[in-house]
Amino acid sequence: MHHIIMWLGWFTAAIGAFLFLMVAITAGKGNTGALFGAIGIGGGLIVSGAVLYCFGTIVDHLAAIRQATEAQAKLFADRAASRPS
Repeated sequence: MHHIIMWLGWFTAAIGAFLFLMVAITAGKGNTGALFGAIGIGGGLIVSGAVLYCFGTIVDHLAAIRQATEAQAKLFADRAASRPS
């Protein structure tokens, strides 16, 4: 599931960059209102895409930490079982 969220983050940021570039290119010189609109819409999409991607990587890291913890607990249980009392 987190891979889907990471992909959506990349996609959202790419759409934001595309919209920003298209509005910035077509706005022409002296049209600062359109440029501020491009920064607001494109920049907002880029930031929200980055947040989505970061959320996906956080979930990925938490899953890796959980797997490592389970492997470590199994190792400790095996060592405790093989230890003479």
